[in-house]
Amino acid sequence: AYDEIIGRGVDLDGVLVQEMIKGDREFVIGLSRDPQFGPCVMFGIGGIFTEVIKDVSFRVAPLTEMDAEEMIDEIQTRKLLGEFRGSPAIDRAELVKALMGIGRLGLENDEIAEIDINPLIVDGDKPVAVDALVRIDQDGAYANLVLPKLLERSKLSERDRAFATQLVCGPVRA
Repeated sequence: AYDEIIGRGVDLDGVLVQEMIKGDREFVIGLSRDPQFGPCVMFGIGGIFTEVIKDVSFRVAPLTEMDAEEMIDEIQTRKLLGEFRGSPAIDRAELVKALMGIGRLGLENDEIAEIDINPLIVDGDKPVAVDALVRIDQDGAYANLVLPKLLERSKLSERDRAFATQLVCGPVRA
């Protein structure tokens, strides 16, 4: 595919190769900022079904492990998190960590208005963030400062940080 695109004379600054994630179960994790309550974490059925089925659970950040566990158990489609059609149950501990982490991210970064991780695909027993959108509060000077600030706090190597400032998001394993 690369050779075909380059053969057409397309001028590229670089190429991103990502792991192809396959899974039959898709969920969503999100964060929104409520004017009264502050950062709120969402979990539910994902992919194309998020807006149709509307099977989601919310909690105000910060989340405890118990909060995250309750969110997971509240969705009507929770059976998809267990053993399903020969696939293992999701690693709930990893899912709990992801939910708590999104809440923490919202609390520590006021400039983040919204986070939408959809789909979060179950690959084997691991939740994998396949696509993510982070919306920054646009009414201040934060827009150009947020990514460097978040990357500074991350555990990425210097090379990966430099790359991430140019391009954000691919599959991220929990």
